Amino acid sequence: MLSKSSYFEFKNRIISIQEKRKIDISRSIEKIWLNSNKIYGAIKIKAMLELEGISISERTVGNYMNSWILPLSTGGNTGLPRGEILGMRI
Repeated sequence: MLSKSSYFEFKNRIISIQEKRKIDISRSIEKIWLNSNKIYGAIKIKAMLELEGISISERTVGNYMNSWILPLSTGGNTGLPRGEILGMRI
């Protein structure tokens, strides 16, 4: 059971500047990724974002993409997501 005060505090919470930026960048990354027919990786998406004037590292782009629970490319011709090759469940 959740107290009323906690519920209304959560409901009326103002989104921080960092959270707004993360949401905007995530949407931009997803738009670029979908426009590339789900081919572009973090390196190319970072380059595309820099063309739009957004400064971000490849690692951050990769972290945002990994948070979507997407099947990761193996770079090889196995046909399996990278997690299955390493014995992990994605």
